[in-house]
Amino acid sequence: MQAQFDQMTRYKCYFVTAENRIGSFRDIEARNDAEAIIKARAYCIEATIWQGFELWRGRHCVYTDPKANAKSR
Repeated sequence: MQAQFDQMTRYKCYFVTAENRIGSFRDIEARNDAEAIIKARAYCIEATIWQGFELWRGRHCVYTDPKANAKSR
């Protein structure tokens, strides 16, 4: 009997600065969108310099962290 493996999908996470600009990015592999969002959120929190993130699967924006679109004050 052959083992069945979950297929991983590649995402790109763009980290956003306080000026609402992309400051960095990271490739993420996850089984689904929800798992990718959890991973991206954890990376964003870990690196305290980022104000938010956008998560993309190919040309499709999967999630935009609400803080990523906040206007600088």
